[in-house]
Amino acid sequence: DFECPYCAAANQGLQDLLAKYPSQIRFVYRHFPLTGIHSNAFRAAEASECAGEQKSFWEMHDILFSNQNALNEEDLFQYASVIGLDMDYFNTCMTSGKVKTAIEQDIADGQKYGVNGTPTFFLNNKMFMSLSDLEGAVQEALTKP
Repeated sequence: DFECPYCAAANQGLQDLLAKYPSQIRFVYRHFPLTGIHSNAFRAAEASECAGEQKSFWEMHDILFSNQNALNEEDLFQYASVIGLDMDYFNTCMTSGKVKTAIEQDIADGQKYGVNGTPTFFLNNKMFMSLSDLEGAVQEALTKP
């Protein structure tokens, strides 16, 4: 959830964890915008996926988390321009609903697996609600034969 302050706070620690174990961790990003409390989160998720269509998911991801208090429609298009996206393609993606189904599927999958808040992490099919718990589980998993 790009509007979730806890997700933003966890983001740097997660980046550090991934840098510490670059070849041991496979990281998969899934969306879970809490639209009941974060009115711009779903559109921000769409913007990240539309950026991903142009191989710029992580660039958009980073700019969205860096600007959590400015995620309205105009802001999203500004960020797309800043990271150098093809604006016609981005506009078409954002207006077509092309990525909406994938985000809705992420939400449904999260609900199926018991996610009810953000951030939520999974490691070897076990759910973690805090980065510190995840870090400990990663270290434990890597020490097991």
